[in-house]
Amino acid sequence: MKILLVAPLNNFTEQLKKAFVKNNVEIVYLNDREIYILPFFKNNRFLWHFIRKIRFLKKLNNFVFEKKLLNLCKITNPDLLFVNKGMTIKPDAVLEIKSRGIKTVNWFLDNILLDSYNQWFLDNAKSYD
Repeated sequence: MKILLVAPLNNFTEQLKKAFVKNNVEIVYLNDREIYILPFFKNNRFLWHFIRKIRFLKKLNNFVFEKKLLNLCKITNPDLLFVNKGMTIKPDAVLEIKSRGIKTVNWFLDNILLDSYNQWFLDNAKSYD
């Protein structure tokens, strides 16, 4: 089985990777919290937070990330898209991935009853399997 794992680069993600590998799963990893519009600064946390505050830059970065995600699905043809939260992925992209026969999962660990997550969850969760 091959899984495309979309998650931020952190210890939790590393533990997920280890668990999948231990169960003989091939992992293709994509960091959804990278700076895709300025790849030479891809892991600069200060710049990442700055870009997230400027609406145009945030939309542009999400657009480039989504194109990379769709291209990676096309190239690697995973069996499963496993997203940890994934608030940068639009429902249309998830539906396009599903149309390729790829199962989709969103593991959303945060409290969806909080105002900052509730509307996103209600609008987006139904696009995942």
